[in-house]
Amino acid sequence: MENSGNRIVDPSQDPISSFYLHPFDSPSMKLVSEKFNGTGYGDWKRSMHISLLAKNKLGFVDGSIIKPAPDSTSLKAWERCNSMIISWILGVLDQNLARSVLYFSTAREIWERYGASYGTVLYTLEQSINEINQGEDDVSTTFYTKIKRLWDQLDDVDPLPMCHCANCTCHIAQRMLKSQQDKRLVVFLMKLNDGFEVVRGTILLMQPMPLIYHAYRLLMQEEKHKKLYKEHKESSMNFSNESMALAVNRGRFQDRWNRSQ
Repeated sequence: MENSGNRIVDPSQDPISSFYLHPFDSPSMKLVSEKFNGTGYGDWKRSMHISLLAKNKLGFVDGSIIKPAPDSTSLKAWERCNSMIISWILGVLDQNLARSVLYFSTAREIWERYGASYGTVLYTLEQSINEINQGEDDVSTTFYTKIKRLWDQLDDVDPLPMCHCANCTCHIAQRMLKSQQDKRLVVFLMKLNDGFEVVRGTILLMQPMPLIYHAYRLLMQEEKHKKLYKEHKESSMNFSNESMALAVNRGRFQDRWNRSQ
């Protein structure tokens, strides 16, 4: 507890404290809609991260809030929050996974239990990026979203190092970010289907190379143009076929008419 003037403040009753539990918080609350079943850890972790941060409880799983000493006045508040977070995590785990961690004593232990090793996650993401190709996907609606999602997960696992020097003038962070973006743009262009050669060449000739999103917009316009051209061509062919069929039917009708006279 903290002394504020002559008033003693219980951290569990202070809305800005991480030990505070809202009256609507309950063990049965579902923080995320999807249960974790052992796959898709990155997405599940990100969703849980957002929810726990919104609840001001992320410190209980990332190690920034440690268990108070046995004689601390904050121990009971910490135990209540820890038990509540354990209930929240168990509620969004597959039944078999939940049973395997039921007797873990802290929320952090459970959180780390399902944190796949850095090397494994990095390998899986890099392999997925290496193997992905446009295939039958549209650039504008599917392929770009797939590869960007992989890059977002990779940034979460392996973020670029940042310079924390005082009054730094080397701009190394910006240079590393631009280098990463240029390499990802080349990878993205390499994985496109045949038919984008012209716009791909145009993008590669730009100095400096554009951001991936700007290149994506150019490719999206090219894809829309190709789609409209294909639809116009098919419409013209259908109209031509219908005209030919109409002419044939008219000829047959004329022949029958002539024979009936």
